[in-house]
Amino acid sequence: MFGKQLSIAGAVASILTCASPMTAAPATVAAQVSVPKPGPGKGEQIQAQFEKCIAANVKTEFDRPADVLSRIGPACDISGTARIRGKGDVMYHDSLFYDPEKQVLSWIIPFTEMNGIGGASFSAYGLWPYSQYPDLSRHDRSILQDMGDAHFLLLPVIPFKDSKVSAYNAQNAYGAAAKVAAVNATAYSIATPNESWLMKAVPIVSFQLAADRAQDLVPNLDIEFDWKTYQPCPVCLEGGRDERRSAPTFQSPIDVVLTHRYMVAHILQVRLVDRRTGAVVATQAPVIKLD
Repeated sequence: MFGKQLSIAGAVASILTCASPMTAAPATVAAQVSVPKPGPGKGEQIQAQFEKCIAANVKTEFDRPADVLSRIGPACDISGTARIRGKGDVMYHDSLFYDPEKQVLSWIIPFTEMNGIGGASFSAYGLWPYSQYPDLSRHDRSILQDMGDAHFLLLPVIPFKDSKVSAYNAQNAYGAAAKVAAVNATAYSIATPNESWLMKAVPIVSFQLAADRAQDLVPNLDIEFDWKTYQPCPVCLEGGRDERRSAPTFQSPIDVVLTHRYMVAHILQVRLVDRRTGAVVATQAPVIKLD
């Protein structure tokens, strides 16, 4: 019934919030999801760096907070470049938008957690699970509280991979049964500063573009962005794991679990590239940045 690889961009188009939910389904998350396989080479190297950084942020039974912080720096000093399509990207879909009145082209991330892209469910204050770090000093907790209003946007730099597709039988409280497709996938993402989790869309950068050029260029533009990890505050962690899950219903019997393995990073520079020629059309640094 279900193959090894499953693209469900259309199947999860309305995020599974209908009545008569099946047993024990968590809260809704992503609207559309694709599960492509990344290419070999550089992506695998970046993936290994992600894993090294994330592991450094995990406390063992022998660690004090100072021990964790001392190893984060060397393990998480990482930079990279990602490239996506401005229109019709497998993960981001359409994220380049043109305003003909202002003649402005903007890279905007829809704040809908589409494809699992969206506001991270943590703030810098929540990066330390206090139950695991009871020995954080009062001073360090005060610093984290000062960062409590900082929110982050999860942006995959390696698409969802290692997809596992299976099926199981489920039923609701009235005994009605259905077979559910279960999809599990992992993305390697950067958590980049976002001004507010209340925003419906997150503008990253905007470019002036004359109308007579826009019609030809916009459908053929790629977005290339450089990123670099950083520590949000002197006692903040820099990496972790964030899980999103959708709830299956009878109308959409798909149970999707999307896991972001993330590092906190700034977007340093954004370039618009004409994929037909490889020419860089425009370059700009994002406005949103927390120091």
